[in-house]
Amino acid sequence: MPLWVSDFLGDTLDLDAADVGAYMLLLMAQWNRDGGSLPNDTKKLQRVARCGRNWAKVWGNIERFFMTDDDGIYSNRLRFEAQNVASKREANARNGALGGKAKALKTNNADLANANETLQRNATIPEPEPELKKEDTKVSLSVSPPAIDEIAECVSAYNAAAKRTGWPVVKVLSKARRAALRGRLRDAGGADGWRIAIEKAEASDFLTGRASKQFFASFDFITQQSSFTKLMEGNYDNRINNSQQNTNGRGNRPDPALEQALRLAGLDGTPGAARN
Repeated sequence: MPLWVSDFLGDTLDLDAADVGAYMLLLMAQWNRDGGSLPNDTKKLQRVARCGRNWAKVWGNIERFFMTDDDGIYSNRLRFEAQNVASKREANARNGALGGKAKALKTNNADLANANETLQRNATIPEPEPELKKEDTKVSLSVSPPAIDEIAECVSAYNAAAKRTGWPVVKVLSKARRAALRGRLRDAGGADGWRIAIEKAEASDFLTGRASKQFFASFDFITQQSSFTKLMEGNYDNRINNSQQNTNGRGNRPDPALEQALRLAGLDGTPGAARN
């Protein structure tokens, strides 16, 4: 059963370990049926997924990945992959009957002749492609986009902060959101800069509703170019009023985390500084 790891991680960011385990067991059961449907029976599905009393909660989280037909439930993606693999097996079997690899070499069909051919991704199922949008004209398009796994890690870092602050948790990582996050990773100098930015946002009274219950940040807000630039430059940092400054006698001191984030982003290390 082929497993496209990047796609799977991107689709299951909001699932916990129990959800992922149940989902994988149902997929494997369908694969053993050559892509056929599983019985649409609660108790049978619960046994296949090896879930106890928490089955109702687990199924509520993974139900969106399945469709229904007259025979039961099925994953449309897995059914397509099963049909794709079956067609390759049939082609290999037919070619083997005609004389194997040597015969195929004479007819320019070497790929079909190799019965041990590894499964290749079907051209009709494209990998998520990097979206090089000219959102920021100061960013060179020659910079390689971050890996999908790095995207997933950065979304996970945001979701962890979201659970602590009350921000909306990311459940759907759309192409538009991926593109926006890629842009901000280029601005921040990579995943380390992104984590620093999230820490700054989490410490901000304004972005977490501590200053005003009427406003909370969100993933889409933070990944906007204008919002992210303000965050990196310290516009959302908590302010110290004059009386507090006079009392402690320290005034404004540089924020080490901010300076590091600005250096990663290619700024000069001074809060509020513009790009070169």
